[in-house]
Amino acid sequence: RPPFIVDMATSSIAVNKARVLAAKGEQAPPGSLIDAQGNPTTDPGALFTDPPGALLPFGGHKGYAMGLVAELLAGVLSGGGTIQPEHPRNGVATNNMFALLLDPQVDFNTDWRSMEVGAFIDYLHACPPQPGVDGVQYPGEYEARNRELNADSLEFSPPIWEGLKKLAADVGVADALP
Repeated sequence: RPPFIVDMATSSIAVNKARVLAAKGEQAPPGSLIDAQGNPTTDPGALFTDPPGALLPFGGHKGYAMGLVAELLAGVLSGGGTIQPEHPRNGVATNNMFALLLDPQVDFNTDWRSMEVGAFIDYLHACPPQPGVDGVQYPGEYEARNRELNADSLEFSPPIWEGLKKLAADVGVADALP
């Protein structure tokens, strides 16, 4: 089975999701963004103005609290700093990372732990999915399938490809693009 991996932001949508939506001229889900004046918006371009808008947390006040804890863990433990004003981002998303890795085989009773994890995953896969969904997955499974599907190549929408070409030209590597 693919590893069980949770890689998430505490915002309602990821900043790169907003970047893709903006490039495609699509709207963000309601309740996911505010503009620079603090007004709710579905325009993902609001994140890329000067001054920028902001992503809203998932889960209301609980998501906000989780976001603050994640920012402190990632910013302080990585040594990269938090988003406080002494660390200007200059329009670039800083991605300090906090990772908690656990090896369930380190402790005693490894046979039971392995069996329990396998039984839990089997249980998830056996649960009936919501209407319109093929099946229940665990975190990391979707990404593992995408890695398999995209092992040889990636497809980019035209606006994303144009953005990559511009970035390549800006850093002087445009000649290396196919």
